[in-house]
Amino acid sequence: MFTVIDSAQPTTAMAASLVQAGVKTVIRYYNHKDVSIPGKRLTRAEAQALTAVGLEIGVVFQQRGGAGEP
Repeated sequence: MFTVIDSAQPTTAMAASLVQAGVKTVIRYYNHKDVSIPGKRLTRAEAQALTAVGLEIGVVFQQRGGAGEP
């Protein structure tokens, strides 16, 4: 099992299972609008749930993937 995972979906419901599987860190996302992938944005409640079971969180800001830039 991987010790670091990346998820574009909420992980709150599986937090305890992730710990049991050996995961140590979850990478999640911040963005201005939560529309391209609903649930992609890390919420305070999810962050609290992850840290409550001992997981560390890495966060990436990602918005539009550069779309529309010159």
